[in-house]
Amino acid sequence: MTTRAPAALLRVISLGGAAYEVSGGERVHRVTWIEDDPGRSSCDCADFEYRGHQCKHLKATAAFRAADPQAALLDPLSADETLKLINPPAPRTTLRAIDPEERAIAVRALEGWRRELAAGKRTIYDFDLLWRVAGEAQRGLELEDLQPNAAAERFALAAHWCRQRASGRWDAA
Repeated sequence: MTTRAPAALLRVISLGGAAYEVSGGERVHRVTWIEDDPGRSSCDCADFEYRGHQCKHLKATAAFRAADPQAALLDPLSADETLKLINPPAPRTTLRAIDPEERAIAVRALEGWRRELAAGKRTIYDFDLLWRVAGEAQRGLELEDLQPNAAAERFALAAHWCRQRASGRWDAA
């Protein structure tokens, strides 16, 4: 006669969702747990399937779930869903492509600033709108290959300031 393991000695592992694996007896069994109605839960063992009563595997699963207060929350989730709940991924940012028109406006402003500087019409200490636009354009050029999204933002800001200035509605924001 074989000795059967009591429910307290069984090992229960959540497989995600309503599925559990119960081991420690003669064989590994699969339990399907119905959260809303545990009486409808099922096991693939002979005790449950042929004799129609709550088996030790269902009892072990019930004890496992009762011992872990988060089981009702986490067990219905897959492993990936549980990890996302515990440590949510950073929100995705929309990548912005470099707009050729915005880049051209920014670069033209930078070239204009350089021409005025070379002609002596300004100094490196003239901190005006053209200086700000030229700085954004220069930074955009520096970022263009390694961080195109950041470069696109710089070119867009420089182009925005140029358009605002051209329309007479200067807004530094």
